Amino acid sequence: MTLDADLYAWALTRPWWQQQALGRLVAGHKLTDADLEHIADVLLADPPAPPDGGWLGPSLRPVPGDQKPVRLVAVRGVRNINALVDDQTLTFARDGLTVVYGANGSGKSGYARVVKRGVRSRHRDDILPDIFDSAGGASNAVIEYTVGETPGQALLGEDDAALAQVAFYDEKCGDCYVTLEADISYRPSGLTLLDALVGVCDGVRSVLDRQLAANAASAVMLPALPAGTAAAAFRDGLGASTTDEAIDDACRFDETAAGRLAYVVAEEARVRASDPRQEGARLSTVADALESVTSALTGAAARHGTTAERTLRSLLVEATEKRAAGDVASSATFEAEPVSGVGTQTWRTLWEAARAFCEQTAYPDRSFPITDADARCPLCQQNFDADAAARMRRFHAYMTDTTEREAEEAETAARRGVREQATALVLTPAVAVALATVRAADSELADVMDEALGQLDARRTALAALAGAAGTPVPAAPNADALAGRFTGAATGARDSANAIDSAAFTAALQAVLRERAELEARRALAETSANISAERDRMRRRVALEAARRDTVTTAITRESTDLTRRYVTTNVADRFSRESDRLGVERVALADTGGHKGQLRHKPAFLGATMRADLPRVLSEGEQTALGLAGFFTEAYFDQSRSALVLDDPVTSLDHLRRDKVANRLAALARDRQVIVFTHDTAFVTELRIAAREEDVPLAERTVARRSADRAPGICSVKHPWAVKDTRQRLDALRTDLARIKREHAAWDAATYEDQSALFAGRLSQTWERIISMEIANNLVDRGTLEVRVKMMKIVAAITAEDERQLQESYSRISRWAPRHDKDQSLEYSAPSVDELEAELTLISEWFDRVRKYGK
Repeated sequence: MTLDADLYAWALTRPWWQQQALGRLVAGHKLTDADLEHIADVLLADPPAPPDGGWLGPSLRPVPGDQKPVRLVAVRGVRNINALVDDQTLTFARDGLTVVYGANGSGKSGYARVVKRGVRSRHRDDILPDIFDSAGGASNAVIEYTVGETPGQALLGEDDAALAQVAFYDEKCGDCYVTLEADISYRPSGLTLLDALVGVCDGVRSVLDRQLAANAASAVMLPALPAGTAAAAFRDGLGASTTDEAIDDACRFDETAAGRLAYVVAEEARVRASDPRQEGARLSTVADALESVTSALTGAAARHGTTAERTLRSLLVEATEKRAAGDVASSATFEAEPVSGVGTQTWRTLWEAARAFCEQTAYPDRSFPITDADARCPLCQQNFDADAAARMRRFHAYMTDTTEREAEEAETAARRGVREQATALVLTPAVAVALATVRAADSELADVMDEALGQLDARRTALAALAGAAGTPVPAAPNADALAGRFTGAATGARDSANAIDSAAFTAALQAVLRERAELEARRALAETSANISAERDRMRRRVALEAARRDTVTTAITRESTDLTRRYVTTNVADRFSRESDRLGVERVALADTGGHKGQLRHKPAFLGATMRADLPRVLSEGEQTALGLAGFFTEAYFDQSRSALVLDDPVTSLDHLRRDKVANRLAALARDRQVIVFTHDTAFVTELRIAAREEDVPLAERTVARRSADRAPGICSVKHPWAVKDTRQRLDALRTDLARIKREHAAWDAATYEDQSALFAGRLSQTWERIISMEIANNLVDRGTLEVRVKMMKIVAAITAEDERQLQESYSRISRWAPRHDKDQSLEYSAPSVDELEAELTLISEWFDRVRKYGK
């Protein structure tokens, strides 16, 4: 099995929306906030039918072992991209190295961006149109390619599964392997899909969390109903599974029920009126009501009076002071921990939950915290290493410290005091009923009671709001003692009057009438709010659906699969290859280290081998070494690409020191032995190094150039030859032979001035060729100008040069210099341009001299 095959098989087991997300991610799409909102919405609906070929699409299917290589053929039809000249065509050689040279501002990077947008790349760039062209219009380009020998093409912005086999590298892609912030992680491209899928799950879960919060906020207030009635039982049992039929039945109150309620009310009045001792019962009821209100008043005065206020303010101040002390202790104790927030309320809640789990379920017979060798963390289920065990003991010591315990106790006491104020209602339903009974007997006294209870309720509300503002003013309290005395006297009077009457119990018939009336009135209240009942049931159903969808976004399975795949395919083989590639590029004693899994990925960070202390790589490695690490990661992925598809690199040696340039050139040439390699560069010296490396590896090197148009300096003109300044000696000699043949053919038709100009230009290039031979074939063999390395063994070249060789060089260079346009001709002498035969003789001499001296080095 391959990583792609395992990944594909696992992806088929994921929910359909995750398969769809994987298919889009592998095609290069970046899911937006709107996409995440859409996924959250469809999770709440029935899953749609899968498209032809399944949700994953073809781009994630495992690549067979005999997969044919994908090669780039050309970029053509370029229109409205950067400031590139329209309708140019940049071609690429089928095999070996294609070196696309372009000076800064020539348009080379524009063509590189087009290729990058179409192929596989760890970093994606937006392609801008010509910002100086007011005509605007769509940006267009066509990338032509072959899969084996089968041609294909893709439009700009089109996701093409075949082009996804072509790998692209530039400086920004290198930052994905190595970053300056030392998050230097390496992951094969297949596993980065799982990283992105974790990000999608997290994003969708955030959307669902917002919807759950909105759902909770939209809860509907249901009616207050008498306890013990069937309607109250239905209200309390309302849930997501409640059917429409059940709601209709519970809320049914038709004309028959209304008529029955009217009858029951009248029957209650009849029964009450038929009791000769009704007045005694009424007076007893009034006395009970007066005593209930008095009790409520004195109780509320005790709970919400000035003494309670002073106590609560004291608790709040004490909690604030002791929490500040606890926070100071936490900050001083845990500021060096790897994760911030230790000691906060949220963290303490998590700690207590972990303690309860261990003591009640996981390790009921062992003392918490359990950090023995066989113990595991109650949260992540991992064994404790020495650092983790020590950290748990520090946390335990902190949580059992007197400062923290006192802070917890003070906060608990303060919260309890605030909660008691918030929940200890003054005007309870029972008090309201009693007050209504008093009002029926004495409205003036009821008004006094109502005002006093209202003042106490206002104080209760203000005291309940003191949690975060201990200095908030609170309304004044009534004189509860005086009022209680007045009310008690009234109750005593009513009770005495009632006792004077023979009080007989109401008949069982009255109780039955009262029960029936309560049931009918409760049903009527439900019927009046049936729309709210249905709305609340629908809200509960949506909450259940949201919670189920949220469970679908848990990333545990993704993390587990990513960890398994990474350890199976990366830890040994890829880590070994990375070490080889980094060693080859001169970065020694660096290897990939397994740093564990989190959020869907097993991190592999380059780390020093044999280091005696920890240090971030950027603090030790040079910028060139960091760039080399990025290239090592890219070359590692290329090594494991079984398709041997094309590699495209844009200025790969930017910021790379001279020590490694030739190593990169040699590695690219070696890779070009069995695959297409395309290099975009503006570096003339690197072009020479690539040409030398290609010659040593015996791979073909194709020249391409992107330059500015001479007429208007517009960038993007493509050609299949490198400019003169980039050519090596042999290429220059070939170009001179071609140019001499042209002069032979055409000079007969030229006037003297034209011939003089053409011969002077030819002579100037002869002179430059002599200089290139001396610099590249002799001096460069003795001293590497990039590293200043002296190659002592190559002194045999100097030793082999004869006096005759030196004489020919000096005389030829002197003759040519007189013809070259860079020297002003002496006006006292009559200048005569060299003949064609003289030019040919000099070219022949240089060619023979070059061939002879090159043999000295062998």
